[in-house]
Amino acid sequence: MNRTWGKMAIYNEKEYEFLNKSDGTFAVFSYDINDLNDGFIRLEEGNDRLMRIIKLEELSFVFKKSTIVVYKGDEFDGASIDGDEVILHTRWVPFGKKHNMKMLDKDEYVLTVKLSEIDEINQKWIPLPQYNK
Repeated sequence: MNRTWGKMAIYNEKEYEFLNKSDGTFAVFSYDINDLNDGFIRLEEGNDRLMRIIKLEELSFVFKKSTIVVYKGDEFDGASIDGDEVILHTRWVPFGKKHNMKMLDKDEYVLTVKLSEIDEINQKWIPLPQYNK
């Protein structure tokens, strides 16, 4: 699954989820099993999520990523991309009802659609200067 929002970092020319840990260290996360060959460790047995503790100097760029997906003329924030599908998220009840989305919570709706059904995907990468030197 491709993460389309949150803190991200470029490490070894690949994009990863980034975390400033509470103990002052930094970590990048992956779901690519091949990253085990690059010093990543499995967080828990049976789980595909991998982590590597890194130094800031090892990163090319740290940024906040936000994504807007346009589906049937409506804009959705923070969709997830999984293979050839997009998982749309909204907390706006009219969109949830209009698109027959599945209600996860009283004000959270999701809908999985094919990438080919998407009108447009817009992404912003906002540099986080406190991590970039």
